[in-house]
Amino acid sequence: MRNSLQNRIARQIKTFWVLSCLTTISLLGFAVWQMNSYIHSSSQLADYQKQISTIAAQNDALEVKLSQLNSLNHFDDYVSAQKDNFQKVDVASVRYVTVPASQLAQK
Repeated sequence: MRNSLQNRIARQIKTFWVLSCLTTISLLGFAVWQMNSYIHSSSQLADYQKQISTIAAQNDALEVKLSQLNSLNHFDDYVSAQKDNFQKVDVASVRYVTVPASQLAQK
């Protein structure tokens, strides 16, 4: 009886150590997986921040270019380029359409 009790205790101790080792290995594997995931996310975040910086610099350059193109200096160039599309009209020949007051929207 004493031998069977000792064998049972020894088997339980072996089982405990095996389960403890398996749990430790599993936790270490999970920790390695989490570190890998964290490093990958950090790398992606750094790449995204570089892309944001690049796009922001391009945006600033485009805003400056747009403001330069919308300046009055370029407006004269635009009007002179569009001269052929316009036709001069005699102001005296312009006739306006008269709309009766009953057809206008009122508050």
